[in-house]
Amino acid sequence: MVMKGYKAFDQDMVEIRGNGLQFELGISYSSEWDEFSYESGFHFCKDMECLCVACDIDKSRIFEIEADGEIIEYDENRYAAEKIRLVRELTNEEIKDYFDQNQQRFIKSRDSYIRMAAAQQGYGLDVLLYDEDSIVRQAVAEQGFRLDILLHDEDSVVRKTVAKKGYGLDILVHDEEWQVREAVAKKGHGLDILVHDENGYVRAAVAKQGYGLDTLLHDEDRDVRAAVAKQGYAWIPSSMIKILLSGKR
Repeated sequence: MVMKGYKAFDQDMVEIRGNGLQFELGISYSSEWDEFSYESGFHFCKDMECLCVACDIDKSRIFEIEADGEIIEYDENRYAAEKIRLVRELTNEEIKDYFDQNQQRFIKSRDSYIRMAAAQQGYGLDVLLYDEDSIVRQAVAEQGFRLDILLHDEDSVVRKTVAKKGYGLDILVHDEEWQVREAVAKKGHGLDILVHDENGYVRAAVAKQGYGLDTLLHDEDRDVRAAVAKQGYAWIPSSMIKILLSGKR
């Protein structure tokens, strides 16, 4: 019996959570395993709400599919099928309409991934700004919403996202978490401070900006020195400079 559902792919139509197989529209695919099981089947969701939990809707291509052959339900609304065929790709308008019609239910969902998906679509940001789960607040930050509040979030991943947006860098340059300071360095801000940072990843990020290479060339961390070398910068002893200037060898 044929069963309809939805499946997410990356931009090259490679399944996001699978064996790396690249799909084509309208072609039927069958499991090549001798014995069908959950592991060997093609995974899909019965509805779009399930798909919000399974993948990043905002970065995926969503297809309506037809599943056939043996079908196993391995979780609520999640299935594995022996055979599968991509029927059509959902348009951006269809996805938007789906969120429009269900936004209030999504914003109030007990599942943080569904609330995150709502934030990624720009819904309920004023509510989800204060969500208990950091992945939801991070999605709000990615929308550039109320960064003045999220700048002081308790979770460093959220603050890192704020830094990536280029907001509050004067404050975040002094953040207690090195991942946040690294994000600041990657924005090219506060390099005169971060060149002396205690963390090697931060100093390497400074070097990649082409700043402080004469200092970082002698850094104790080899990854920092490698970052300096990739900038094409090398230290030449003063004695060698004199020889080069005189033309002697």
